[in-house]
Amino acid sequence: MSFISNAMANAAPLIIGQFIDTCIIEVPVLTNVSGQMKETSTNILVSDIKCAFEPYRLHHETVIELPMSRLMSIAVTHKILIPAAVLTIQIKSEYRIRIYASSNHPELVFEQPVRLDESLSPIIIVGATLRNQ
Repeated sequence: MSFISNAMANAAPLIIGQFIDTCIIEVPVLTNVSGQMKETSTNILVSDIKCAFEPYRLHHETVIELPMSRLMSIAVTHKILIPAAVLTIQIKSEYRIRIYASSNHPELVFEQPVRLDESLSPIIIVGATLRNQ
């Protein structure tokens, strides 16, 4: 492990300890209802994840994707930081991230999450579109 990788791994628990929000990652379940696909329920993939979020810089024109995601979007409104784990690193654009309400904000629902290219560390950074504001 390189010096930088080692430093990042050692700092991650300190950074994650500062996260004040909690979220879940859920997968919408779509069902064919009279020839139309409708969301009928959701499956929770991971729950009670400590996280942090911030608005994405407005002056960026596009979000660069990891090669595995093959997704580019100009609709990304926020960055969400979450600990890297087996299930969180596999995030897909059809998933949804729901950040629980707190004294600072109402419940926030983000759609079309995509891992950003800078997220190759113990903390991954996800770009997503805020749906309910």
